[in-house]
Amino acid sequence: MAQYFAIAKGFGWFQTVYNEILPFQGRSLAQAVEVTDGGKPYLKLRVERIELISHVDDTDFVPPPAAIGPLGNRVSGVHPVLIKMMSVPQWPASLRSQHFTVTTEVVIGKDGHVVSAHGVSGPAEGYKACEDSVRKWVFKPYLILGEPVEVEAKLLCSNN
Repeated sequence: MAQYFAIAKGFGWFQTVYNEILPFQGRSLAQAVEVTDGGKPYLKLRVERIELISHVDDTDFVPPPAAIGPLGNRVSGVHPVLIKMMSVPQWPASLRSQHFTVTTEVVIGKDGHVVSAHGVSGPAEGYKACEDSVRKWVFKPYLILGEPVEVEAKLLCSNN
């Protein structure tokens, strides 16, 4: 019998809700999982059937040696974890008294350093200041199966 309660986890705009929690082999399993991005549906999963596997061999879950990571070792849709903010944007004088946000698309390298940064929205005269600033930021390397991968993300620089 399902227990109808939810566990919600999230960071920023992303939120994951686990519903209809069932006990299974000493663990808890959600039959319904919903992920939202900014309150809008992003992913919905529904477990229809649970079966006991008599024998599990961990080697069945190890990728072959020649396997290539997702998108050529680059992922998106994840939240990079900032570990060092070296600088804040030095806005041009024309923007200093205004409230605004510049969105910058970045690629974070396997070592956590920003490889590239390109302003995509907000006041165009603020792009360079945001790009220059985020290029100095350092993030926790993102790992998949224990190996670092590059991350594509959007970062925000605000003047409030």
